[in-house]
Amino acid sequence: MSYFYTITTYARVWITLLIAMSVLLQMLALYLLLFRRKQSPIWWTQISLEILILLQLFTLSLMHGQLMQASHMGLYITRDYGIMRNILFTAITALSLIGTIYGKKPKNAYCIVISAMTFPLLEQSFSTAFPVLFLLALILWTIRSISIVIEQQKGMKEELSAMSIRSAMDFLGTGVMFCEKNGYIVLVNMEMQRLMMKITGRIHRNGKHFYDLIASGDLLDGWVTRFFQDQNVCIYQDGSAWVFGTIELSIGKKKYLQITATDITEQWKLIALLQSRNEELLQRQASLSRAIKNVNVLTYEIETQKAKMRVHDVLSERLTLLIRTVRGEHDVDQKLLLGYTKGLMEDLKAVRTTPSPMDELDSIIETYAYVNVAVIVNGKLPDDKEVSQLFVDIIREAVSNAVRHGFATEVNVDIDQGKSESTINITDNGYVSPEGIKEGGGILGMKSRVEPLGGFISVASSPQFELTVIIPVSREK
Repeated sequence: MSYFYTITTYARVWITLLIAMSVLLQMLALYLLLFRRKQSPIWWTQISLEILILLQLFTLSLMHGQLMQASHMGLYITRDYGIMRNILFTAITALSLIGTIYGKKPKNAYCIVISAMTFPLLEQSFSTAFPVLFLLALILWTIRSISIVIEQQKGMKEELSAMSIRSAMDFLGTGVMFCEKNGYIVLVNMEMQRLMMKITGRIHRNGKHFYDLIASGDLLDGWVTRFFQDQNVCIYQDGSAWVFGTIELSIGKKKYLQITATDITEQWKLIALLQSRNEELLQRQASLSRAIKNVNVLTYEIETQKAKMRVHDVLSERLTLLIRTVRGEHDVDQKLLLGYTKGLMEDLKAVRTTPSPMDELDSIIETYAYVNVAVIVNGKLPDDKEVSQLFVDIIREAVSNAVRHGFATEVNVDIDQGKSESTINITDNGYVSPEGIKEGGGILGMKSRVEPLGGFISVASSPQFELTVIIPVSREK
């Protein structure tokens, strides 16, 4: 110990700081090892070794402290804690060998070398060089403690532990809580606790009681509960929404209840928007359905009115001629009268209760114009009346479907009469179902009329609805 008096005061201060740092780091290393307890014989051996190293550091600090105090007072102290140092060296050597042999930790052998640097016999052997060994031992103990701290922190990040599970749960943006069958909370993360305070105004110790409050709607002002798809949704006045769900878990013989809370603010806004749009579409669909039901009535009334006008025109013309003839002549020529009446019945019979394909097409255009649906026809109907009537019926069915199912406001009809075939192509600006076009009675009815004529029909739904019918001209002739 006498050789420590030759060290400068400045060096002693640095040794004091090094001893303090080595003690603190060793205590931190010991704490981390205790925190990650593994409850095995090797683990207990390692813990015992770290405690002995900490005691040796305390012994060295006592030696240095007494030396500093004696030097300050001008005294010379010969006490060197030799017995304590011998006991600690022997114990550290024994535990290090056990850890090296049975624990397969070769690094523990370094502890024997470092502890031997402050062994009393070495102090007597090295005399003046002992302060250097003393300082080197402190440095090596410090480095070892730092390596243990780094290793334990790395292990805590990689291993699944209670703390890592809790930390992971706290970083979740979802509220999570586990409680026993009676509602007693076993584990709850910070997000769920925050929601408890925000929704009910306090932290609950019974998870089932908290969930019952959510289900009953007994919440703070500004919060309301909505039941949606078998789950409770809590909605705040600012538009934020949280959905709460429960799951029963069985772990061994015990049963637990898991309660989760998920932020669905954006999804809830979309749901509300979709519901509003759906109601609007249903109203429009109902309105269009009523309008379509009136199409046949309107068509019948228009054609009946045309027939009445035809009868009126024919009879009025003939009656006017008859009256003028009777009033203008004293002797009425019977042959002349018979000439006026001749063909009257034929003209009346010529009044069409069923319009021609062209008139019927015009009627379709006029009728749908009443409900603000533009039917734009390009081209002329084929000369063959049967094909022409077929095209008109297809136009009627296609327009009806476009308005009823696709909410179309414009239907384009292109008719082309070529040398070898007659073609009709129909498109609209309506909505196309992502499920595609289903062949119902309308399309099947069209096919049953097109195929006997040797033609074919094709229906497409991407990128928009398109119906094409081709009839060979050879059939028309």
